[in-house]
Amino acid sequence: MSSQGSIFISYRREDSPDVTGRIYDRLVGEFGGDAVFKDVDDIPLGKDFRKHLNEEVSRCQILLAVIGTKWVNCADGNGNKRLDNQQDFVRIEIEAALNRDIPVIPLLVSGAAMPSSSQLPECLSSLIYRNGIQIRRDPDFHRDMDRLIKGIPPLLGLSAQTKLTAQHETPAKDISDHSQEVTADPKYEKLEELLQNQQWKEADQETYRLMITIMGRTEGDYFREKDLKTFLCEDLQTLDRLWVKYSKGKWGFSVQKRIWEECGSPRTYNDDWEKFGDRVGWRKNSEWLGYKQLTFDLQKTSFGEFPRWFVGGFSLKRRSLFLGIFSHKGL
Repeated sequence: MSSQGSIFISYRREDSPDVTGRIYDRLVGEFGGDAVFKDVDDIPLGKDFRKHLNEEVSRCQILLAVIGTKWVNCADGNGNKRLDNQQDFVRIEIEAALNRDIPVIPLLVSGAAMPSSSQLPECLSSLIYRNGIQIRRDPDFHRDMDRLIKGIPPLLGLSAQTKLTAQHETPAKDISDHSQEVTADPKYEKLEELLQNQQWKEADQETYRLMITIMGRTEGDYFREKDLKTFLCEDLQTLDRLWVKYSKGKWGFSVQKRIWEECGSPRTYNDDWEKFGDRVGWRKNSEWLGYKQLTFDLQKTSFGEFPRWFVGGFSLKRRSLFLGIFSHKGL
């Protein structure tokens, strides 16, 4: 069975973009990048978007309807309720799934309650009878996601053991073969051994040691702006590939870069930078975490959370610069 588009995530950007990103990351980590469809930005020019959305939904086996506190009453620029508009993307997506009797699972986020039938257009009224689940904030987020993930395989016709053949595939580019040899350079032997043994914290600190040594500086030093700009592409790519390989695509500099770009590529401290911190697990409950507060657990941590040790001595400007130069170094 093909995994392409098996899980369709329907959400409103005005309502729940951040938590949807975290949900998406967990699902991709479990079922693979090809199995999860989240955005509709690639509707071909000139194509009827209603038909396109119907086609996309028809390919899925499950639709997850992410419902936040603004979902029901979200209005357009004229103050009209979006759900009352037959051209509303969310309405089209959910209606298409309900009409095909595709399993629709409401995901109630940010403390939202299930809408009542009086709050929904008639075409969506049966949504209230679909059994949903709450996806709460930390510290309950991963427990709630574990429950959701456990219930998905039977709906896809899979056993809990097999899931999808694309399991652990990451949406980051060009890193699908986790079995290939990354490097024969002996200076990376210790890091590779630590990663292979899942000694994540020690590997994180070894990554910093390698980076600072490669730049000809002493352990304990901070990175300077010119260090970041002149860091050799080959070394950065090797470090990234090692992390991506042994984390099965969950961690690595390239994964961090992708998430940073999805959060607007922030270069100053603003809401987008905080979104990035939330997505990669460097912030919890609106507070930035210290290094000792991190959990080095591949199953429970966020996409892009590691490597992290090298970040400690960075100013915001340098952290942003480091992420920004990835695109110029082939990551």
